[in-house]
Amino acid sequence: MVSSVNKNLWIIRGLPGSGKSTLAVALSKILDDCVHYEADMFHMIGGEYHWKPENVPKSHKWCQGVVNSEMGIRSNIIVSNTSLVRKEYQVYIDMAEKRGYTVNMILCQGDYGSIHNVPAHTIEKMKNRFRLDPEEPEAYVYDAESFCNALSEHLKDGLSAREAFDEILLESVTVRLRK
Repeated sequence: MVSSVNKNLWIIRGLPGSGKSTLAVALSKILDDCVHYEADMFHMIGGEYHWKPENVPKSHKWCQGVVNSEMGIRSNIIVSNTSLVRKEYQVYIDMAEKRGYTVNMILCQGDYGSIHNVPAHTIEKMKNRFRLDPEEPEAYVYDAESFCNALSEHLKDGLSAREAFDEILLESVTVRLRK
């Protein structure tokens, strides 16, 4: 059982190829007691990606189920999905609130190319559906390595994961305001 202190749910969202999975894997290596899930994991069979449109709802239900089962066991849980609009990740926020986890929102905005070969016209449609969430402050990440380095440095300074994230969030807002 995880203590009520420092329980974090990290929701990483963004378009295909924006760096979500890269960031999630890197974060999972630096955060204590951490696990990472994404709906795309459901489509992995024998180490190969086998996406079928009819399995999309099942993949999201699976992801929600494994995240829910990890709550109360893990201190840090990462969910990385496209999550274009709030209703696509609200279930995770509800789980976190019910189980006493702090929600940390990260929006990946890199452009690295889709590892799952999502066609450009599909990504364009997704881009048109994408909405920022005025209810949730998000750190804007263009480079997973820089984000993880900053988080590691703040953790070394003795900050909790949430305090370190808040520092990065402030730095992110400052950078955006300067542009």
